[in-house]
Amino acid sequence: MPPVNDSFVDSIQLSGSSVSTTSTNVDATAETGEPFQSGQLNSVWWSWTAPSSGVFTIDTNGSNYDTFLSLFTGNAIDSLTTIAQDDDSGDSLQ
Repeated sequence: MPPVNDSFVDSIQLSGSSVSTTSTNVDATAETGEPFQSGQLNSVWWSWTAPSSGVFTIDTNGSNYDTFLSLFTGNAIDSLTTIAQDDDSGDSLQ
């Protein structure tokens, strides 16, 4: 069974300037119209709006699997704009 946030329309809403969440991508899938993510085939989705302008850090330190992060802007899966991606350059993306 895929994770609850396997589809873009079912993304988990995050709020605030400091958020902690846990999840898995086991049994996650790719969906039609999803942006290319450097060969990654399984995606899970969160939605977050920055509470102010500035630098924010997404940290996957402590994950027990290889993480790959992509940040997008947009409201529909087929019209997302990639603003950042990271795989293995460290434990966080700014």
